[in-house]
Amino acid sequence: KGLSIATDGPYILKLVKTGVPREQVYQQYGTSLQPRLRVAAKARRLKRYDSPMISKKLVTATVSLICLGLLSGCTAAGKDAPTSKIRQVTDGVERDSGAIKVRDFVLVAQPDGSAVLVGTVVNQDVNADAISSISANGIAGKITGTVALAQNAPVIFSGDSANAHAAFAGLNLTPGQRADVTVTFGKASGIKFSVLIREKADIFANVA
Repeated sequence: KGLSIATDGPYILKLVKTGVPREQVYQQYGTSLQPRLRVAAKARRLKRYDSPMISKKLVTATVSLICLGLLSGCTAAGKDAPTSKIRQVTDGVERDSGAIKVRDFVLVAQPDGSAVLVGTVVNQDVNADAISSISANGIAGKITGTVALAQNAPVIFSGDSANAHAAFAGLNLTPGQRADVTVTFGKASGIKFSVLIREKADIFANVA
């Protein structure tokens, strides 16, 4: 009880830092020490999180959460990964024939009255298939490039990643009109749908 905050403050604070209950210190040295003891107690709590063990646990927990997020993203993709990577085209038509997915079909009008197909076809079946024909308003399209539909190997018509091309001579439709398109396959059932004619401008400016 002969201790004072003025001369023995560091010693008293050390008592708290080393684990002596604050209530016991208050009883012995008076309540005037409370503000400084609260500061000391806070410093002690912060120090706990500065230890190598705590830091290691925090890092491990953070990495675990990141891994869970990545795994969730991978799981969400699943077998639909090839179609999920297809860039969505405004006004593009989507249809399915069993495991064959037709995505983002549009026709881009050309200056000579013809039209060029933009879109993607993906076969998700383990059994291979192939595109037999594509027609627009009864006009058979001239198809070049890849027509084989191996599992999850997209056939892409036009664009930077294109591996196929389909053109329809003499279609003579203007932007905003629609064409009846039929796609047939070697094994799967054919698909019929209406496709929008787009202007050769903006994202379709280089389609030819």
